[in-house]
Amino acid sequence: MPIKSALKTSLLSIRFKDFWLFSQNLVFDKELFRHLIGRTQFIFMINHIYESHARAKIRLFCIFINPTSIEQTVHQWIEKSIEKGVKELDLDFDPALEPFKMPFRLMDMPALTTLKLTYCKVTRLPHDLKGLSSLKTLMLRKVVLMKIAIFD
Repeated sequence: MPIKSALKTSLLSIRFKDFWLFSQNLVFDKELFRHLIGRTQFIFMINHIYESHARAKIRLFCIFINPTSIEQTVHQWIEKSIEKGVKELDLDFDPALEPFKMPFRLMDMPALTTLKLTYCKVTRLPHDLKGLSSLKTLMLRKVVLMKIAIFD
């Protein structure tokens, strides 16, 4: 269940109060962003969910945000998703003024099946690319690939 639906469900009954803590699909997309008061509240909510998340695994991490001035925080969200074995990543940084620099570790994830990047910069790739061996879907929009030598 997407995080927005899990949050709505938690309002219905005390029984479902902490239902969102166990969501495997952490979707912080445009639609959710529009329903919140502003960027600060959006960031606070994501931090709170990541600090409280009780599941050992995350299946999907989807985000739409301007990462300007919170790059380190965004890297922490990505790292936490990697630690929890994320299978699908959809990272959309289109509202930013400059492309978001992707962490090198992102390209070394053997469990990843779907990778969607929007308005990012990739500066390094692993030499063997074995980390993306399970990848079935790759979507790159407005992605800057710096001068990368894949073959030595």
